[in-house]
Amino acid sequence: MIVPQDLQSRLATEPEALRRLQEALDRLSSRPIRYDPFEQAVWTLKATLEVCWREVIQDFENAEARGDHPAADVARRRMRLLSPLIMGQISLDDIWRVTQDWERDRTARWRREEVWRTAVVTVLIILVAGLVRLWL
Repeated sequence: MIVPQDLQSRLATEPEALRRLQEALDRLSSRPIRYDPFEQAVWTLKATLEVCWREVIQDFENAEARGDHPAADVARRRMRLLSPLIMGQISLDDIWRVTQDWERDRTARWRREEVWRTAVVTVLIILVAGLVRLWL
């Protein structure tokens, strides 16, 4: 899981929010990053948490409208859990580590691809040289 450890521990009781964060970061890490990966990760996490926040508010309002006090209390606890995260109280060090891991993975993948391309080109050169020798 690439969700920062701080968020994993703080959202342990919110598996749906964790799943969404994981999916958002997976999408971000799998595509080419055009600018600062750290900044993109922060904005991705913030946007995903805001979606979760809006849903919890909706759950709270629906429970209140129905007069379902136990459900409203659960939603209120979830709101208290998400509120500091929405306000930006996320460990930036954890996000930095995650983006550095992405960079290491990307570099390793690029190197593997480069080795593969070099091997293919080398084999093709040898094959072409062998064919030229046969024709001459």
